[in-house]
Amino acid sequence: MPGFTISRIADALNERQKSLNGSHILALGVTYKRDANDIRESPALEVLRGLSEKGARIYYADPYVPSIELSGKIIESVQLTPDTLKFMDCVVVLTEHSAFEYEMVATYSPLILDCRNALRDFSSPNLICL
Repeated sequence: MPGFTISRIADALNERQKSLNGSHILALGVTYKRDANDIRESPALEVLRGLSEKGARIYYADPYVPSIELSGKIIESVQLTPDTLKFMDCVVVLTEHSAFEYEMVATYSPLILDCRNALRDFSSPNLICL
């Protein structure tokens, strides 16, 4: 699944004349399951690692995980705000947490790849559901 997700993000960016290399990618949720703080064996970390290896500038927001180590680097969770969302080239929902404000995500994100069907109640021309 991580490889497919990375490929789909790259394809979605390419369709908008953007390269994965250098793009700002925000992952929503990095835990193994919803509304938990367990990151052990989380596929989200593999997605982030793969994106980073391909040159993407990765960020994540997760209310349950304040920081992660990825390839020897500590990355801190960012606050989910309209300005944060507008800054990103792509927002990818990797873990559906009930704390996320999905209406804000749908409104302000330039491109959304929803891997968890978290935005099923919203419509946006920038939304791609897997």
